[in-house]
Amino acid sequence: MAGSLLLATVLVFWIGRTLRHSEMRRVLNAQEAFHSPPLGIMFPQVSADTPAHRDLLAAGERLRYWVVRPRAGDASRVEIRVTDTGRRFFSPVGNQILAIFGAGRREVTRVLEVRGGDQTREIRFLYRWTELHPGVAVLGDVAPEAGQEYEGKALASFENERWRIARWTTPLEDAVARFRELGSPAN
Repeated sequence: MAGSLLLATVLVFWIGRTLRHSEMRRVLNAQEAFHSPPLGIMFPQVSADTPAHRDLLAAGERLRYWVVRPRAGDASRVEIRVTDTGRRFFSPVGNQILAIFGAGRREVTRVLEVRGGDQTREIRFLYRWTELHPGVAVLGDVAPEAGQEYEGKALASFENERWRIARWTTPLEDAVARFRELGSPAN
């Protein structure tokens, strides 16, 4: 009798866990901004000339998307100019350079953990890229690869009778954030 009760309790727990994981996987995959994210890179046309900045810009330079030159009259700064090849993917707007393409398409393959209750949930998951835009190669060594699984985290909130993803963190967002290191251009 006690064994049957224990088995029933474990079964109920397992079914509930499986349903929560399945629901969060569906919610993440339905989130268009997660599923088909823009690359989201934006950086100034003029930046400090540091080894870290040169390293960050090197992949785009190798791809001939931009040229990095010392700024005339200010050896401590570099100027980034988008090439004709780069204009297919990047656009100079004011004193900034913006990526004008989506990174590709990705899908959550498995939810590893769901924490939280009825109003907010923290989700740890695995996902893979099913398609990648060639322009993501500007991320260099940290550029994602199609078919490879990556781990991500998300925060979901229950609003208006449904779950919504409030924010997520994946290696793509971390790689794109590196471009913020370029700072603001000199005036």
